Amino acid sequence: MKFEVDEKLVEPIIRDQIATAVIAQIGDPTALIRHCIEQTLKQKVSSNGTISTYSSENKFDFIEVLSANAIRAAAKAAVEKIAQDAAPQIEAEISRQIKAAPKKTAAAIMAGFMGLAGQPNNYRLTANFAFQATEN
Repeated sequence: MKFEVDEKLVEPIIRDQIATAVIAQIGDPTALIRHCIEQTLKQKVSSNGTISTYSSENKFDFIEVLSANAIRAAAKAAVEKIAQDAAPQIEAEISRQIKAAPKKTAAAIMAGFMGLAGQPNNYRLTANFAFQATEN
């Protein structure tokens, strides 16, 4: 005796049984997600946040690198804002100090120029001087 069952009837039953078995093996989905996130954040990475092929470079937790980068970005933005807000005072103070000792300033500029010009290196030195008449 041959017993034949239509495939359309059996397929949903098998699919449901497999899904039930997979869910039973996985357990609580919330706990699984929590565990996966925890493992990801604790993953050892290099200082730039990537997994290096050299295991000795993977000494930081991923969350540690992300946090450090976020703090650096915030600190950079804060310092740039402070410098931008204080730009007129900074420029005035630099101008005051340059004007206070013009001979020393000129000597420092020339010493730097001569130091670069006299050194054999792979860099090209470009100097541009512009003079404008002042109106009295």
